[in-house]
Amino acid sequence: MGSGKTTHGRKLARLLGYRFIDLDKQIEQSENSSISDIFGYQGETYFRETEAQQLRKISVDTPTVVSLGGGTPCYYDNINWILAHGLLIYISLTDKAICQRLMRSRKKRPLVQGKTETELLAYVQQLLATREPYYTQAHITVNGLSLKTEDLARQISQPTR
Repeated sequence: MGSGKTTHGRKLARLLGYRFIDLDKQIEQSENSSISDIFGYQGETYFRETEAQQLRKISVDTPTVVSLGGGTPCYYDNINWILAHGLLIYISLTDKAICQRLMRSRKKRPLVQGKTETELLAYVQQLLATREPYYTQAHITVNGLSLKTEDLARQISQPTR
């Protein structure tokens, strides 16, 4: 959350000539409901099951950049499916950098609305502690503070040696 997955993902897809999918938007369209409402009315378990199903519906035969939700790799063996079927990129940021970004966009993010800066930092630290073991399995890790999408596109486009 707040790392720039969708912004960089959309730009990366454009630079590479790939299609772009925001998994959360795909879930909202398939469920005809917002992520907040799905969490609120159906619960996290239902959301995570739906998320795993929608992830696996994405064609692996068509070059695609997929912006995943921050929790996607952490449930239902999604990490292994992603690693086996794609190139996973982790946009790494410090807890403080994420907190600063989220403070500026709290109104758009139901999970952080109403939290003080101290509460938000504690929340981000807790999330990172549980999620980083999944994130660090990524094929590529980039520093989110200095990330230039053009450089990432060049790195991806270069043949491996």
